[in-house]
Formats: sequence, structure tokens, C-alpha cells
Amino acid sequence: MKKIDFYNELVPTLDEIRTQVIYISFSLISFICFILLIFRIIEHNLSAVLATAIALISNLIIVYACRKNYQQTALMFISGIYLIISFSRGYQLNMPLQTIIYFSLIPAIIAFMMKYKMARITYLLINNFAFTILLIKFLPGTLVDVFTILIVTALTHTITLLVVNIMERQQDKLFVALDEKRNALDALELKHHDILLFTDMMNHDIKAPLNTVKGFIGLLRKEKQSERSGTYINYITKSLSNLDNMIADLLTLSKVNTTELNISKIDLNDIVDQICNTLEFSIQKENVHIEVGNLPIINGNSEALRTVFQNIISNSIKYQPKDEPKHIPSIDIYHEDSEKANIIFIKDNGIGIKEEDIPQLFSPFKRFHSSKDYEGTGLGMSICKKTMKKHKGDISYVLTDEGGACFRLEFPKTY
Repeated sequence: MKKIDFYNELVPTLDEIRTQVIYISFSLISFICFILLIFRIIEHNLSAVLATAIALISNLIIVYACRKNYQQTALMFISGIYLIISFSRGYQLNMPLQTIIYFSLIPAIIAFMMKYKMARITYLLINNFAFTILLIKFLPGTLVDVFTILIVTALTHTITLLVVNIMERQQDKLFVALDEKRNALDALELKHHDILLFTDMMNHDIKAPLNTVKGFIGLLRKEKQSERSGTYINYITKSLSNLDNMIADLLTLSKVNTTELNISKIDLNDIVDQICNTLEFSIQKENVHIEVGNLPIINGNSEALRTVFQNIISNSIKYQPKDEPKHIPSIDIYHEDSEKANIIFIKDNGIGIKEEDIPQLFSPFKRFHSSKDYEGTGLGMSICKKTMKKHKGDISYVLTDEGGACFRLEFPKTY
């Protein structure tokens, strides 16, 4: 089972988002600064060339720091330089009010990019202090306006901090949930391993003594025995046969649940031919007439599909009326095409299933007939259901007016 790194593969962390935002933003700004630097050189404006060159170098430092995972340190250093240069130049040039307002928004954006909570708060406090000095200088006679702008600025910064804190708390909750899911997956992997061990045990440790008992019964049959002991041996032989079939079905069911299917192109005509050859003795003994239409080529697993078709066809042979000597068993297998699926019907003229029993038909260990009349483990239809689900398809029972059993197998064309 593939291990999942929840932190690196499943979701990006908030720090990774910050790094991406910083990297993309300052890459774009660096490109703009480079274009501006070319124009300033063409204009022969030395002071503007120097200022633009400093801005370009500063941005490139942050871009490089992002690649080396030092973006937080570089960001705080460069943003501090920007803060000093921006406000000192603004103070000297008597900048307009709208520019002052723009400067109030920049710290809120940079605060989001900062990883550490105390760094964000400290940075915003320093910016607000410098911003207040600018406001008092340029709006000395309108304290109400100064107060209003400061309140709006403080509110903007507070909301930014709250949003970042909420995002960080949600990230922590997400990681806790992902850890729980990872633990659940680990537990499932252990259970899967236990199932494989159990399957191996059934296949070897349980079957070994079973085969030993069969061997000794074979030896007993060669000895002289009374009529009663012969009857007992027959009972034991039949019980061992039932137990052997039960173990085989349990192994098949376990394999269906735990094994990944190798999917390839499968010709269902070949599958049915192979099954008919396997069941040739039963078909001739019961004088079964089998009619097979032109079946499609589908995507599936040949071994698993052989199990499905063999279960249904062998049941159609087995579940025939026993009190009608002139009855000729027949099985009809045909295909119906639809836009999204290939649909296969397997229909017989046997005893069928009562309507009230259909909801429990695909439940494991569910039998509708006495083992004296019809042998079976009650696992065949459950195996078919799980196998069809693994093929992204389905199997269902169809009631017909003619009687008998009719199974509908649906194979999606997109699988």
C-alpha cells in the first residue's frame, strides 16, 4: 500500500502558500523594475536609475531567498528598508494624501506574508507609528480626518491579523484530521495484512489436516466394513467435501476483497467456452442445452470473471427441478448493448428464486434450499457481487414471466 505524505502531497500548507505568493509577487515586481530601469537609463536620470536599481536588487534578493527557503528573513529585512525609504521620501516630498493611504495598505499585505505572529504585530506597529507621523505632518489642521484614517487603517490591519490567525487555526485542525485519517489507514493496512495471513493459514494450515483426514478415509474404504460403518464413512466424506468447498469459497471471497485486479481486454465468448469445457461432465450428465449469443469484448480480469460466470452457470445447472424426469435444462446467455454499458443476461429454466428472497440473494452464507436437496456454501452470489463491484459494474436478479432464474451483469464501457 502506498504511503501518503499528508503534509507535502495532499494539501499545501499555509507557509507554502505564503512562499508561492511572495515568490510570484516579487518575481513580477522584479520584471517591472527591470523594465523601469531600462527606461531610466534611456532618460539619463541618474537618481532614478539608482533608486530603481536598488529596488530591482532588493526584489531579486527576495526571489532568491524564496528559492533557498529564506524568504521570511529576506522579507522582513527588505520590507524594513522599503519602510524607511518610502516614508522618508514621502516626508521629504510632501506626498499627496492618496499615496499615504496606499502606504497604509502595503503593511497589511506584507503582514500576511510573514510567518511569525510577533513579527507581524511588530511590523504593523512600526508602520502605523510612521504612518501617524506622516498624517500629523500633512494634515495638521484636520485631526478628525487623521483620527478617521487611523481607525480605518487599524481596522484593516486587525482584520488581516484575524484572518491569518483563523487560517492558521484551520490549518492545525486540518492536520489533526489528516493525522487521524493516516492512523485509520495504517490500521486498515494492518487489518489487510492480518487478512492475508488468515488466508494463507486457511490455504495451508487448515487444508493440510483436512487432506490427511481424506487420506485416512480412503484407506478405511479399502478395509472390510459393516453397512453402518460404510454409511458413517459416506457422511464423513460428504461433510469433508462441504468443508472443502466452504474453505475454497472463503479463500475466493477473501481474494476478491484484498486483491487488486489486473485489467485487460477480455473476450467473454472465450470465458464462457472455458467454463463450458470445465463443466462438460455436469452438462452431459444433466443433458443441459446451452445457447450462447455473440458476447462482447470488455475490460476486466479474466480469472475473476471466470469465477462469476462459473458460479452462475453451475447454479443454473444445479438448481433444476428434481421431480420432472422429462424436463430438459436450458441456459441462454446473450448480450444487450447500451450507450454506457455492456449488459449480459444469463437465463435458465430452473426453479428460480422467490420474489421475497431476492433482497437477500447476494448476502454471504444465505441459502434458500436445504443442503439435502441442493449442495452449496451460500457464498457464490456474494463473491459475484463483490467481483462485479470491483469491475465498476453490477449484478442483479431479474424476475421473468417464464420462470427460472435470470441474472443481469452490467459492465461499464469506460472502465
